[in-house]
Amino acid sequence: YAAPTQRIIETHYGLSPALAAVEIGGREMVIGRVNGSGIFAGRPLIRRRGTAPLNYEETRGKLWHSSPADLLQDSLVRGWNAASTEQVATAGNVSANGLKLDLSVTELCYTETMAGRIGFHARLIDAGRKTLLDRHYEAESAANGGSLDDAVIAIELALADAANRLGRDIEASLS
Repeated sequence: YAAPTQRIIETHYGLSPALAAVEIGGREMVIGRVNGSGIFAGRPLIRRRGTAPLNYEETRGKLWHSSPADLLQDSLVRGWNAASTEQVATAGNVSANGLKLDLSVTELCYTETMAGRIGFHARLIDAGRKTLLDRHYEAESAANGGSLDDAVIAIELALADAANRLGRDIEASLS
């Protein structure tokens, strides 16, 4: 009789940032294409090792439950919809009074001090394809401890910071 082989256990993380309401004046907003290229397209947690030159390493065994691009899209939709009476969608055609938000993930990682970092480019267009907002957002949040769990929470806090600034800029672009 042989003992059963030990199962490999992996931890998978998600993101649920606390977002402020985004007021879009009763318009419909669709979060369209979210792009995460290079190592940010995969599911491993990424650690930024240095800045001269800028370099990253992948962490195996503890993963995002989906790609960072999908996490960003889902986090914004769920967060804004939970905080606001206005609804944000992830698919569909933009109505005549609607808005489309495209995002590109440029950084979603933790640093050697376990601080969470996010960077993304946002482009908001109206139904007539007029660009209302075209801006890059970055944020960093310190971790409250030295574990990978603490780093994920710091990434979530950085995401909330950047997304709330994006929300305010969306509101300003509509006034």
